[in-house]
Amino acid sequence: RARMVRRTATDLRCDFALWLSRERVRSATSRARMVCGIVSAVILAVFVSFSLQPHFYPPKPTADFSVVKVSPQLESHIGHYKKELGEDYEGYKNHCLRVLSYAKYFLKQDGMDPREIKEKTPVMVAALAYHDLALWSDGALDYLEPSVARAEVGLKNAASLVASQMGTVREIIMQHHKFLPWHGKGEMLVNAVRKADWVDATRGAVRNGMPAGNIAKANQELPPAGFFNALLGMPARLSPDEFLGRLQVFNILKL
Repeated sequence: RARMVRRTATDLRCDFALWLSRERVRSATSRARMVCGIVSAVILAVFVSFSLQPHFYPPKPTADFSVVKVSPQLESHIGHYKKELGEDYEGYKNHCLRVLSYAKYFLKQDGMDPREIKEKTPVMVAALAYHDLALWSDGALDYLEPSVARAEVGLKNAASLVASQMGTVREIIMQHHKFLPWHGKGEMLVNAVRKADWVDATRGAVRNGMPAGNIAKANQELPPAGFFNALLGMPARLSPDEFLGRLQVFNILKL
């Protein structure tokens, strides 16, 4: 009987130790979850605050940033597609001009001479005119190649471009949704437009070094005019009956 009592006492101590160990693990897990939740909430709050800054409490724009508000060359290109763009014409035009403004700023920050930026501007304008165009002209959610095809036809006899610049136009269009820098001939222009488009397409959530005040100034002088709502509505508009068809839009993204 004494042996049984000792065994029972030992079992009870083991059970208690096991219970205590489990409680400690459970408590540590609970604390870890709470810390993760707090950290996630802080990160989300910082991201939201960062994203909203250009639109609600922006600082002053930098002195070396200017907004390109008018481009006859751009309008001559997209003017051929006024019917296809319809009520989105103004929004698309302003999007192109904001991206152009950001791209010129990035080139300046990268050390490109102002005279060279001026010489390269027609290439950027030509590419921007067509960079998203096939969404409207072709009704294509996977629109990069169709946009390039439109550019190759539309710019074939463009006086502002030489044949050798068409390669850069093509890469600007094809790479403007790439996450990481692109490398190749004309990479400075391609990456300037790529970074600029990410700034505008995300409404400043992705800035790539663009000051919030510059984003605010560009959006004030070139209002979105419904452009972002049009973009968000494109999958349902172009593929209303096929959910899988709507997923084609993700083909435009590249690492």
